Amino acid sequence: MQELKLHEQFEIEVLDYLNSTRLLNNFVFGGGTMLRLCYELNRYSVDLDFYFTEQSRENAEGIFAKIINEFEKKYVITDNQEKFHTFLLEIRHNNYPNRLKIEINKDRVYKNYKPMIAFSKHADHQVMVKTIPIAEMMENKIRTFLDRKEIRDVFDIEFLYRRGINLPADSKKLRQLQIGIQQLTSTDFKVKLGSIVSPEFREYYNNSKFEFLEKVLEQQLSSIK
Repeated sequence: MQELKLHEQFEIEVLDYLNSTRLLNNFVFGGGTMLRLCYELNRYSVDLDFYFTEQSRENAEGIFAKIINEFEKKYVITDNQEKFHTFLLEIRHNNYPNRLKIEINKDRVYKNYKPMIAFSKHADHQVMVKTIPIAEMMENKIRTFLDRKEIRDVFDIEFLYRRGINLPADSKKLRQLQIGIQQLTSTDFKVKLGSIVSPEFREYYNNSKFEFLEKVLEQQLSSIK
């Protein structure tokens, strides 16, 4: 857990640095780390995921070049790629044990966003960020899980539902989600999820799995039929 706490400090530091260089304003913050730092998601998340605002998308390549230029002043850049859908940057710093990956989605632009404060009890700084509205995160997380089948996305879906965000009224998508959850293995729970949650949550999910969310899915699918 100590490494994850330090990594969270790293994430806050990078957000603060992007803000100080006036680059953060070009982006809308999303993903699990946004939920962690802005909504107190009860698991750790190790990447920073961004989307361009409508205005900044027109100069995407130029903005990414500026980020590289600024980060070279403070961090060691270990990876720097322009992929088909994203810009990818990976950095390290001697103060932190692990590298930090930053991904900027080139395809999807967010016109609407919600200002939030990103904070961590493990860090001294707080940073104002533009975020994907939490209601939209449910669709994002379901889509992401169906694409990559990572248990952390199901964890986030359950978290969002417990926060009052409804599941979509799409029986096909809900059925795919249900099947995907049923296909998760003990390794997914004990290793993949267990490594990013605190001991009490680790024990709960090892024993109960996603029983709560599965019941919700069953009820909603029954009501749609």
